[in-house]
Amino acid sequence: MSKHDRETLYITSLGLPPDYFAWYAQYVGRGDRLFYQVQPSGLGEFIDQPHAVEDVGRYALLPAKSVDSLSEANTVVTWNQDPALLGVPFDGQQRLGLQLFFVSRIKK
Repeated sequence: MSKHDRETLYITSLGLPPDYFAWYAQYVGRGDRLFYQVQPSGLGEFIDQPHAVEDVGRYALLPAKSVDSLSEANTVVTWNQDPALLGVPFDGQQRLGLQLFFVSRIKK
């Protein structure tokens, strides 16, 4: 296996595309507290999509930290959802093309 394949094996074994996490990683970092907004969906027999995305994000997006509630977060990582549905104001937002994948900074 190539180094890249070894590094992304866990992500791909869950059926998720590693390139999305590489894209997110460009916009999150130290001091970010991430809330994951993920479209509810089954992914496999043992894990659903929201849990898989957050699980991968916990290590792929280090040193950012995952939090359990939107009120604790300063950044929202969105996977195939519209962040406007959360009803919070944002300071800035990055979007992956026309797809519904965002990194949104919460206005404090």
